[in-house]
Amino acid sequence: MVAVERDGTVLTDTGPEFRLHSGDELVIAGTDDGTNRFVRPFP
Repeated sequence: MVAVERDGTVLTDTGPEFRLHSGDELVIAGTDDGTNRFVRPFP
C-alpha cells in the first residue's frame, strides 16, 4: 500500500499508527502477481 484516498484527499504518510476508515480506498503498487494476491481476499 502506497497511499489511501479518504474523502477526496490522498494520504501518503501512513505510518504504523495509521488506521483505515470505512470508505477508504487503497492505492497499491507491485508486480501483477503481488497485487493480485493482495486484492484476492478483498472482493
